[in-house]
Amino acid sequence: MHPLVSIIIPTFNSDAFLNNTLSSVVDQSHSSWECLIIDDGSTDNTAKIISEYVNSDERFAFHQRPADRLKGANACRNIGLEHCNGEYLMFLDADDVLTKTCLEGRLSIFDSTPNVDIVVADTAPLVDGEFKNKSINKDPDEASSENYLKMFLGYTIPWTIMSGLWKTEWLKTKRFDESLNRFQDIDFHISCLKDPLSIKRFNRIDNYYRLESDKLKNKAHVRSVLTNFKLFYDKQMNFVQQDQS
Repeated sequence: MHPLVSIIIPTFNSDAFLNNTLSSVVDQSHSSWECLIIDDGSTDNTAKIISEYVNSDERFAFHQRPADRLKGANACRNIGLEHCNGEYLMFLDADDVLTKTCLEGRLSIFDSTPNVDIVVADTAPLVDGEFKNKSINKDPDEASSENYLKMFLGYTIPWTIMSGLWKTEWLKTKRFDESLNRFQDIDFHISCLKDPLSIKRFNRIDNYYRLESDKLKNKAHVRSVLTNFKLFYDKQMNFVQQDQS
């Protein structure tokens, strides 16, 4: 099984960890992939790093967010969706890391259960450079799209943005809400789970979500999170109220 997998990465001033992220893509045991990197107007060395990978490996593609698109990772991910060519696709943030067999393992699940729309693997934290071995995924007592939707709506996050490998055919018409600056991943999954979605869990850690303890202590960061949570909460409450009426 050698299908093309699209990996979509938004970047903004990401030079601190971008090499680690892109190296983990290059090292994939499944070599049939394309990596679409969409930059959000970086002012550091991000563009230089991306260009080095693009020049050395034709599987990388570099896009700049057009000036007429809203700034933010959401627009960048949507641009990636508009340009991707893979049979399957996944999202990856510019500071996170994949294990070598990430794509190979997830594709093996699609191979054995072809009617699945998304394979969800386990994500573990990467805290201040230390790889942890405990998954941060959460599962309901009974796995179903309805129960996963309830978890996302209740802000009990079942999986992260890079936990999933999607069938592109199913996901291609979906879009991230470009008006949200935070909680966009949760909002995106909620919008997907409103439709019938066949989910298969893959109980293996194959990606790492970077956490920096200094950022978690930053008051400005916390204020931004709280402000954007209200926007996200109001949007989802409107959905719940409409669903009940």
